[in-house]
Amino acid sequence: MLPEDRIRITHMRDACVSISRFIEDKTSVDLAGDQMLQFVESRSLVKRQGGSL
Repeated sequence: MLPEDRIRITHMRDACVSISRFIEDKTSVDLAGDQMLQFVESRSLVKRQGGSL
């Protein structure tokens, strides 16, 4: 695996952990249509990959 790939995978894993913390203790009804969750997901993934929105 290329070093750059390892970094990207680590960033994606970290983003998933952050999202998991955000949705912890919420029901699917709580999350359905939750715009904040959508923002957090997209922001977290883009930020972790070194991009900007």
